Amino acid sequence: MIGPSPFARMQSVLAAEHAALMFGKLNKLEHIAERKERAAARLANARLTQAELGALQSLAKRNAELLDVVSNAVEAVRALTRLGPHAPETKAYSADGLRHSLHPPTGQLTQKA
Repeated sequence: MIGPSPFARMQSVLAAEHAALMFGKLNKLEHIAERKERAAARLANARLTQAELGALQSLAKRNAELLDVVSNAVEAVRALTRLGPHAPETKAYSADGLRHSLHPPTGQLTQKA
């Protein structure tokens, strides 16, 4: 067999999915889902040990729980943005560790990257 085993391939895909969810790289999830489908197809014909199967189940469960958290957070932000100018001021911590308002103050121009 050339390349990583079906187990190693799925483990790698699940690790990439976890990283994308943890670091907010949600735009990568579609590509990861396609990789996951291909890896799952290879797993269908593989003989996994109980330890390998348990490891993959644990990783998949962790990612599913994290995906639920991310999904709920995205929906909460969408709900707040639908309130428009009537939304309460909401602050969040950014990657630099500082608190920033999610909504710019009314009447103030902001620059987006």
